[in-house]
Amino acid sequence: MTVVLPTPDVQDFHAFRQGDERALKSIFRQEYDGLLAQAQETLGSDLAHASPRVVQQAMLATWRRRADFEQPIGLVAFLETAVQDESALARRKHAALNHRQGAPVAHRAAVIPTADEAVAQLDALMHVPAVDHDVLIEEARAAKKHHAAEHVQAVGRERAWRLPAALVVVAIVAIVAAQRWAQARGSDMVATRALESTEARNIVSQRGQRGAVTLGDDSRAKLGSESKLRLPKEFGTTLRTLQLTGTARFEVASGKPMPFTVRAGNMDITAVGTAFAVRAFPEDSGMSVLVDEGSVKVRVRDTRDNHTVSSGEAVRIGRDGTLSPLVGGARDALFAWTRDSLVFENARLADVVPQLARWFDLNVSVADAAVGEKRVSVRLGLQSSGAALEAVAKAAGVTTGFGKDKGVVLK
Repeated sequence: MTVVLPTPDVQDFHAFRQGDERALKSIFRQEYDGLLAQAQETLGSDLAHASPRVVQQAMLATWRRRADFEQPIGLVAFLETAVQDESALARRKHAALNHRQGAPVAHRAAVIPTADEAVAQLDALMHVPAVDHDVLIEEARAAKKHHAAEHVQAVGRERAWRLPAALVVVAIVAIVAAQRWAQARGSDMVATRALESTEARNIVSQRGQRGAVTLGDDSRAKLGSESKLRLPKEFGTTLRTLQLTGTARFEVASGKPMPFTVRAGNMDITAVGTAFAVRAFPEDSGMSVLVDEGSVKVRVRDTRDNHTVSSGEAVRIGRDGTLSPLVGGARDALFAWTRDSLVFENARLADVVPQLARWFDLNVSVADAAVGEKRVSVRLGLQSSGAALEAVAKAAGVTTGFGKDKGVVLK
């Protein structure tokens, strides 16, 4: 059975992020039945009695992370993950108890509180007086001082100070890393789920086609030939992540509460400015990005590498996360189409021909390998396929003819 959690009310969500406990209780009451069903399904009948505590702990974990969520659906995704994590912890504890006792622990009757009772219990958990760890540490040090010799005391104090300090540092590093991982994982899960949904729609350009479209958040996209955008149903409302295969230029609408992210291959490109272009065809060995205005942040999901690309820069990022700058002809070869032209600088004719097929929908080939090795340096306008073919033939020093399939042959 798949449990689908309801999406929280937008007003409750924003109040929740600001630390409003009334909004916390409202969201908990709304999500309680779904969370309980998910916990019971994960825990099984042996641990059904633990499901209310699992749900409470998951909600508390979400409350502590409240400022990190940028949209209601992200909160829901984190809740689902938190229930899974808390359920796994409960199962480990149960297995350890069985191991210590040497026999299965007797099943407890599952007493499931109502939503109102669960809210009251959550409120009580949140306001339990905190343990004063400083007082406990001082009491322990005093006892140690009373029972130890002066030299041993000094050494003990030094070690007692260093060990907790080291543990605190390790704990802080682990917590920060876990939070960042959970946030990234939660965002990835939400985006992946939305993009894989059957309700997502595709915007496609075929060979020889280009087009422009206004997206649901008022951003604009200029799509290159043989390219595809996939947009979730939620795009522009609770999500601003889309998927690109091919190449496109984006002018991002500003003043929106959610980040604008383009997913290309194993990378996420998040706009900090307003205008950038991305190229990520399936045959490419990585992803390339050109920033016209502002900057973008590129995250490689597999390696967790992060790169910032600023205005005026163009870079190529390999699938392994390595970054190299794109300048001159290399830059134009990838992104000149955004200015309605194609640029080839000392390119092999065999590499130029596939681009002619893509951008002009031409049936063209080279007569033999020797012709394919000829070098071409030329700038082509995208308005006329005939003029482009003529310019390429002239630059390469070849002639055009027709093959058996009525396609153009360069020879």
